[in-house]
Amino acid sequence: MGTYAHNGDPSCDATNWNVVPDYADGMSSDAATFNPVKLNTSQWMESIQNLGSSIAILTAKHGCGFAIWPTEATLPDGSPYDYHVDENVHGDVLQQFVDSANDYGIGYGFYYSVMKSFKLCRAFTGENSCMETILPGQLNVTDAEFEAIGKDMLEEIWTKYGKLVEIWVSKIRRVHFCEQNLTHFVVFCFFLRRRSIPNFLVGVLT
Repeated sequence: MGTYAHNGDPSCDATNWNVVPDYADGMSSDAATFNPVKLNTSQWMESIQNLGSSIAILTAKHGCGFAIWPTEATLPDGSPYDYHVDENVHGDVLQQFVDSANDYGIGYGFYYSVMKSFKLCRAFTGENSCMETILPGQLNVTDAEFEAIGKDMLEEIWTKYGKLVEIWVSKIRRVHFCEQNLTHFVVFCFFLRRRSIPNFLVGVLT
C-alpha cells in the first residue's frame, strides 16, 4: 500500500492569485505564503509506517507552479525561477521528505504536474491560459520556453534525491508531434527515466 501527500497548493486562478483567500494568510502569487511553520516530515513517515504503507509520494509541483524545493531552473531571460520554497526559512522540503523516508525505511517518489502552471500561463490542458489577460506575477512564456523550464525541474527532482521508487505526472493532453502521439516533453521524460532511474514505476494522474 502507498500514500500520496498533497502540499496544499490550490488550483490557482484569478480568485486567489493576487487576492488573499479565506483559507490562506497570503496571495497564491506570493511564494512567502507557503509557510508551514510546523513542518515535520518525520511525523509524516511515522504515520505512514503505522498505516502499514511502504511507499510515500509527495507533490513537488502542482497547478500553481510553486516548487517545494529550491529549484535552480531559470526563466527565458536567464533570471531565476523564484516561485519556490524559501530555502533559508524552510530548507529543501523534498530533501527533508527523502531523509525522513530513508530513516523509516519507506520507499518514496514525487508527483509533478506537467501540464498546468498558473504562474507560467498554462491550463490543465497544457494550452496557454493568458491569451486575453495576464495577471501581475504571471509569465506568458512560449510552449518551448514552458517545456524547457519543466525539463530542468524534472531533471532536478529525478536525479538529485536518491533512488525514487515511483514518479507520478499529470495526464498529457497536448499533442505536438512524434509517431507515438507523445509530446516531446513526454519523450524527454522517458529518456530521462531510463538514464537516471532504471527501476521504478511511472504513475499518470488524469
